[in-house]
Amino acid sequence: MSGIARIQARIDERTQLSQNNLDSKEFWIRDGDQIFFSSVGDGKEGDPFVSEITLVIYRDGNRWSTVYLKDRADFEEVSKALNFPEDTRPSNKFALWAYVYDALHVERKSEDWEAIEGPNGKTLYKQEVNDYRIITLPFGRGGYLWSQLVDIFEDWGTLNKGVIRVKRHGQGLDTTYSLAATSRNKKEEDMDTSDLVSIEEYYANRYSPDKQLNPQVFGNSKDQTNTKKSEDNMDLFK
Repeated sequence: MSGIARIQARIDERTQLSQNNLDSKEFWIRDGDQIFFSSVGDGKEGDPFVSEITLVIYRDGNRWSTVYLKDRADFEEVSKALNFPEDTRPSNKFALWAYVYDALHVERKSEDWEAIEGPNGKTLYKQEVNDYRIITLPFGRGGYLWSQLVDIFEDWGTLNKGVIRVKRHGQGLDTTYSLAATSRNKKEEDMDTSDLVSIEEYYANRYSPDKQLNPQVFGNSKDQTNTKKSEDNMDLFK
């Protein structure tokens, strides 16, 4: 890219993207990651902190964009309005609010992450989180991953009794996940969840198609909070 004006425009665009993503609460899980968390919700009837959601993730120019559908039946109408690529399809996932304690990574992306020795002497990098995040996962082929969560719920009688580990292996179509209860102790002190909105409200506020259909209301030519900057983030939803 040449020219002062064009370079500055790209800098401004990156700055705006960074600012808009400050309110993101999703915790992205990459290949090799292990995340340790406690569910905020109990998973019982009417729990607003555990929900099935429908997302449309599609390529928009040189970026990936995400749109939340309140009803899967709205896909055709929204697809025409936003001009989705022909091969775009909606996907159902489940999402939950979690108190994330820490994460183990195979690659060090921050100097703040502590190097520790993992199984078989392999070096892992521990990221301290200790914050509320949203974990979004696919149901898995044949619903295998959802079944693992249901097993934990049935064993505990609730979903927020202890600490759960989620692991990811692979990328793209070769991605698999696993969920398992651990022997770690849950944080017992009172945790303030008064600021947490329901899963559905979070996704509606952040990824609603209205933000792209009515850009004048939301301030950008395309609402950039709906946009992933790199293809790597698209892979996180597989």
